[in-house]
Amino acid sequence: MDELNKAVAQKVNEYQLPDTAVKLVKETKLLLMAGTAGSGKNTISQKLLDTGLYERIISHTTRPPRANRGQPETQGGEYHFIDLPTAEAMIDDRRFIEIKIVHGRSLYGTSIAEIQRIHDAEKIGVTDIDVQGVLEYVGLNPQVKAVFLLPPSFDEWMHRLSERGGLDQDELKIRLETAQEELEHALKAGHFHFVINADLDKAVADIRSFAEDPNFEPAGDETKVEHAWHVLGELKHNLNT
Repeated sequence: MDELNKAVAQKVNEYQLPDTAVKLVKETKLLLMAGTAGSGKNTISQKLLDTGLYERIISHTTRPPRANRGQPETQGGEYHFIDLPTAEAMIDDRRFIEIKIVHGRSLYGTSIAEIQRIHDAEKIGVTDIDVQGVLEYVGLNPQVKAVFLLPPSFDEWMHRLSERGGLDQDELKIRLETAQEELEHALKAGHFHFVINADLDKAVADIRSFAEDPNFEPAGDETKVEHAWHVLGELKHNLNT
C-alpha cells in the first residue's frame, strides 16, 4: 500500500472513542503483554489460551498477510486483514477501540466488536501490544493488567534471537533499538508487572496469578525492575559498540 493520504492520517490522529466503548473496556478483563522481541510473548500467550480462561484479542490491519516463521498468516487468525476503504469506513463509524499508523503506511487497530466478543464470552482478553498501546488502554481503564516480559539475561536473549534465523545485522539492530525504546518507556511508565522468562512454567504461573487473582501480591518486583534496568544497560552498551 502506498503512503497513507493526509485525510486518512488526520482521521486516525483525531479519532475519538465512543463513551459506550470506554465503559466496555472498563468492564472487560484484559491482559496486555508487551516485551522485547524474543522474550516469549507468543509462547506464553498460547499457554494462557490453552487454559480455556483466555481469549486472543485479534486486531485489524491493512497490511497484507505474510509468512510467520514459515507459516502464512490466516484471516481471523493472527489478524483481521482489511483494505484501506474498509478501515476508513470503520473509523468514520467509530468502530475501533484504538487505531494507529505503523511505518507510515499500514493501519492497525482493535475493534469494539472484538472486545465485546471477549466480554460476552466472560474470558480474559490477551494480546501482544507495544508500550504505547498499553498506555492508551491504561488511559481508558487504569486497572487494566499489563505485563512486560524480560529475557533471563542479555546473552540468552541474543541466543534466542539468533535461533530464529533470517535476521541480518541491520534487522537485528532495528529490533534492538525498538527494544531499547520500549523498555525505557515501560520503566518510566510505572504501570507494568515485569516478568523474567527464565523458566516458562514459572513465568506463565506468575502471569496467571497477576491476571486472575484479585488479591495478587507481587513478589520480588524490585529485583525484577533492577533486572530490567540491567538488561537495558547491556542493550545500550551493545548498540553503542
